[in-house]
Amino acid sequence: MKKLFRFSAVLAVFIGAAIWFVSARFEPETLRERLESGLAAATGRAWVVSGAVRLVPGLRPAVGFEGVRAPNAAWANTADFVRIENVTFQVDWWGLVRGVPQVSQVSLGDVVVNLETDGDGGNNWSTPPAAQAARQTQLRVLTALERIRIERSLVRFRSGWADAETTYPVAAIGLELHGESMPLEIAFDARVGGQPVSGSGQLGSPAAMLGGEAFDIALSGRYSGRESNANFVVAGRVGRLAGLEGLELRFTLNADSMNDVGAISGFELPRDTPVSITAVVVNMGEGPQLQDYVLRIGQAILRPQN
Repeated sequence: MKKLFRFSAVLAVFIGAAIWFVSARFEPETLRERLESGLAAATGRAWVVSGAVRLVPGLRPAVGFEGVRAPNAAWANTADFVRIENVTFQVDWWGLVRGVPQVSQVSLGDVVVNLETDGDGGNNWSTPPAAQAARQTQLRVLTALERIRIERSLVRFRSGWADAETTYPVAAIGLELHGESMPLEIAFDARVGGQPVSGSGQLGSPAAMLGGEAFDIALSGRYSGRESNANFVVAGRVGRLAGLEGLELRFTLNADSMNDVGAISGFELPRDTPVSITAVVVNMGEGPQLQDYVLRIGQAILRPQN
């Protein structure tokens, strides 16, 4: 019993000393600058960490950031293109002591993404040319990273031409990583029109996505409405993550009916009638654009873009 007590006491002293040592070396401003520069290198955009930077002790310590945001285009309706209220990086004590922590998990909470068009063919999501030219930092893929969790997200789309806005709440997105050269596994839970949408699939590998290389996307999911159910598939390729260059995705949806929707692209949908949608999304340098959008309602075939 005495040996166990001594061992526990020594362990407690060691842990306390480690926490004190790491806390003494903890430099919030340095970490703030590293996160801002790392995000800028990964996305080609300027980022600002406007809130607190804190150390969260525990068996698995973490470094937390508040108020992480990417400023929006000057003409946009909102100040931020992306705003993340809190970001937490779970790390290891030994890495913290040595000054080279290994990140095993990233958690993001209360994320808002504001997508917007200006009515003249412009958008706020394409990477600005000046930002592309500034991308000189070589990215190092986080080899210890195992998962990314995003909770309470909101994607807002505003059309400047139509002066209309739509929002898409996303309850949770989970990403599982299995090495820098293996595809990311993704699962998501969202709501469209107040009804649940869930799905899963694969994205490109971290090495390809962060290294500016092409990667594939393969997602499938299900919409479960009050009166309608639908299955959908998104599959294709992205030439480069920055600005979604070389984007070419095919979207298909098959529903027993779209009673919950009511209308699509101005077309009133008949009740209790099977509906299918196919569309191709491409980016030829002017941002994502819809091509070959086909709406099938029963035996009728409509092409809204015509």
